[in-house]
Amino acid sequence: YQRRVHGRFLKKKMSGTEGNQEMKTVSRLDVSSNAATVTDPIQWEVLNYPPFMNIVHFSLEELKGKVKRFALLAHLSFFIVVIVVHVNLLATVVQVCKQYSEPVEIAYTLLNFFLFLPASLYVFLMGYQAVCQRPAVDKLILQYRIYQRVLCILWIPFS
Repeated sequence: YQRRVHGRFLKKKMSGTEGNQEMKTVSRLDVSSNAATVTDPIQWEVLNYPPFMNIVHFSLEELKGKVKRFALLAHLSFFIVVIVVHVNLLATVVQVCKQYSEPVEIAYTLLNFFLFLPASLYVFLMGYQAVCQRPAVDKLILQYRIYQRVLCILWIPFS
């Protein structure tokens, strides 16, 4: 069988009766086996996201159709926040070094950095896990959309 770990496929030869058995996965989520939009099984035990931290499992390759599109857009919104807070931090440091801004601006930027990155990661993962648990999770998808809007509204005064 093949198993994807940290972006690589590991191959293992099976002999005898092992070859007829499917690879078992430990599911931390209640993924329904009849969901047409999620390929079975999702290997939740393979922690591969965010890069270099490996806190949770994330793979667009395991999804299809509208679920994949939703997960891709949720990931894109998180990625935009990551880029913006990093650029903001760099720009603030440059402005303070050139004496265009006060040094306290770095503290405000770091506060945004450490508040918005974890919050946006949490909201992204909530949405990702909600679409992977379909069909009985419309409440979780609604929560994701509400939290995403709250983050957008909070971003304006804190930026």
